[in-house]
Amino acid sequence: MAQGVSEGSVAKAYRLLRAILTTAVDEDRLIAANPCRIKGAGQQKSVERPVLTLPQVFQPVDLVPERWQAFILLKTFASLRWGEITALTRADLDLVIRRVGSGGSCWSAVTGRSSRGRPSRGRAIAASRSRS
Repeated sequence: MAQGVSEGSVAKAYRLLRAILTTAVDEDRLIAANPCRIKGAGQQKSVERPVLTLPQVFQPVDLVPERWQAFILLKTFASLRWGEITALTRADLDLVIRRVGSGGSCWSAVTGRSSRGRPSRGRAIAASRSRS
């Protein structure tokens, strides 16, 4: 957009304004009609994000030291959040049944310290097939 505001932001703002004015009409009866009547103004057209191919995923894995390879693969395929993946310990990995348990979450507090706590999603992540 001309003023540096994305199309998505404009659509979200329009949807919010329309919802507020709909409440003013239907529930509060402060105005007679909702002036937000532009068709399609609240619709957001997102560009499809590119998806990496498996060779593109494994290329950087082969370039990093072995100790970081599992990190990259888990971040890619297990959809762990940053706090969850940085809090993983060896005890969270079961290589026999190929299971990753998110035993906690790690975050930086305002003080700059990291803490360990329960994951916000409270789930275990089952790893798929290992790389052949």
